[in-house]
Amino acid sequence: MFLSENTFREDALEIIQIEGEGEYLYNRDLLITEDDGYVVILIEKLRGLVYTRNTPENLAGDRLRDRVELYILRPGPAIENFKLSIKSHANAAFRATVGFFKRGFQKAYDELPCKLCKVVCRLVVSALLANLGIPYFDPENAAAAIDISQHHEVIATVLTDPSQARHELLAEVLGRIDWSLLNAVRVALDGANWLLDATDRLYGRACAMVGCCQTE
Repeated sequence: MFLSENTFREDALEIIQIEGEGEYLYNRDLLITEDDGYVVILIEKLRGLVYTRNTPENLAGDRLRDRVELYILRPGPAIENFKLSIKSHANAAFRATVGFFKRGFQKAYDELPCKLCKVVCRLVVSALLANLGIPYFDPENAAAAIDISQHHEVIATVLTDPSQARHELLAEVLGRIDWSLLNAVRVALDGANWLLDATDRLYGRACAMVGCCQTE
């Protein structure tokens, strides 16, 4: 049994990452206010039996709904309670990411340290692929590279013009992110021949392009 939780926080945004392996019950009540901005919640069932709430509000595409859950909450005046509940069995693994996009940012190099930049890029790509229903990890081999080249046109289109996202809530979230960072993600994906690996290397390259990380 293993669980890790890391929080990355700056003025514009905050991201919480939870990773678990083995038999575990994780519960957390998220009390969300208007000051939290848009909240993106991504739950990835990486391996084995993992049970969650999986409600109709799940924005993941049909091909991924049994492995991924994507929820996006728009800021509003009322306090909203989101119960994050994950139960994993022996030999299972999961990852949950909660992003609070408190306001827009147009200069990533001024707003994001390297680690947070890479976490943001991973969340953006994962949320986009989840919403499109494009498989982006292998439940049988977490270290395997995933070829998403057959979908590169639709992915590149959304990264270039977020208003083209399949769901308006995702479009609104992407619209808060520095356009140069989204473009850098597209360029990094193209440079990797649209292969996703299990490391942060691709996202490190994207963040280096906009000055958030050192060039690898």
